Amino acid sequence: MTELYGKVGFVSPWTGYLAFRDASAVGVGGFKSPPKSGVVEIAYHTFVVFEGQGIATGIAAQLVQIAHTADPSVRVQACTLPEESASTTVLLRNGFAYMGTVSDPEDAETPWKRRAQVARIVQNGFQKRNVGRDAFDEKLVQASAHSCYRFGAGFR
Repeated sequence: MTELYGKVGFVSPWTGYLAFRDASAVGVGGFKSPPKSGVVEIAYHTFVVFEGQGIATGIAAQLVQIAHTADPSVRVQACTLPEESASTTVLLRNGFAYMGTVSDPEDAETPWKRRAQVARIVQNGFQKRNVGRDAFDEKLVQASAHSCYRFGAGFR
């Protein structure tokens, strides 16, 4: 992450976050960079042992809330492969819409943009979600610039 911040700068809240359930770190999420031309890109990842529990959906919801709290006019987007996947499900559940294929020299992936009218409200940093059999609370904690987590091509 330090390498990334060296390239794009470290500007709160446009940084990386750890997601916790109780005392366990369950995933990570963050912003690719501070907003550019009114657009910010999010990324999210659930640690393998916690996959399939709706955690990435909650992380994405928290990132959207953080973005809109910091700048209500910012447009939020995410890039992923165009094929149906867990990541596309996360985006659809958070009100994103597929906007077509773009040629991105860095990622060469597909942008999804969030529909403004489908905003979710998150209060006090928590998102209460009912997912499948279980309900859980998750909280995002801002990571420091010295965190060992790194965002890269495999981070969705």
